[in-house]
Amino acid sequence: MSKKKRLYVSGLWIIADNPKNDADHYASLLPRTFDLLSGSTVWFYTNNDTVTQEISELAQTRGIDLVTKRLEIPELPGWDASNAALAACENMKLDRFARPKSYANEKGVVHYWRDLKGGGADTYRAMLAIWLSKVALTSAAARTQQQGSIAWVDASVSRFSNKRSNWDFTHDPGEVGKISHYATPMRYLGRALPLNASYMEGTLTAWNRLEGLFNDALIRSLEAPYGHDEETVLGQCISEAPDLFRCIGGPKGTEKRKFPWLRLRKSHERTGWSL
Repeated sequence: MSKKKRLYVSGLWIIADNPKNDADHYASLLPRTFDLLSGSTVWFYTNNDTVTQEISELAQTRGIDLVTKRLEIPELPGWDASNAALAACENMKLDRFARPKSYANEKGVVHYWRDLKGGGADTYRAMLAIWLSKVALTSAAARTQQQGSIAWVDASVSRFSNKRSNWDFTHDPGEVGKISHYATPMRYLGRALPLNASYMEGTLTAWNRLEGLFNDALIRSLEAPYGHDEETVLGQCISEAPDLFRCIGGPKGTEKRKFPWLRLRKSHERTGWSL
């Protein structure tokens, strides 16, 4: 598929005291991400004038048809849910015991200690609002296009260059009716999660279907005392509708054991897999 035939949706909101990555992290990766997106169409959301200026300059030198959209964090589609997600993570109460030396890639443990305790409630809620908005923002963009390929891509997606199989997603043609994505090394309740949300691609029909599944699974996830994010919710979506998803690659070194979503689907068929 030609780059010009795919609309990429992305965004960057600089959060002070972000315990996951600081502003320099994104500043170093943005040019490399825009290298990947050269010659394409990009909708980019941000609330930061400096970011807007930087991406405008990057787009101009790379032949990118750029549309910038200003959106404050409290205006994000995931803002309301982020408050309940924050409370659910707080209710894990992991600080009743000593902080573990290793988080073992367990989503809830990482979010509780690194993001909630490391950054504070306000910072963590802002992070959650961004993560939980990816599907809604991309689905909304898809509805304006009506046809063709639409993809969410993290502003820092270039961090995966040469680090996962089939890493250059711009060469992947997609598949009508499916959400294409990569695998992840992260875990939920000790089991491998099937999806990394740095890149998700599909047509309008696929995005509309995913949005309904995601919203329903998100509501259920907020009832549990766990540090959920968009990837744990999307993992539940895959469990409920595996036919909607298509894994195109994963962390290098996992090829021989295939991708986690295949094992997850078999496990679900035997014992069930739910939030």
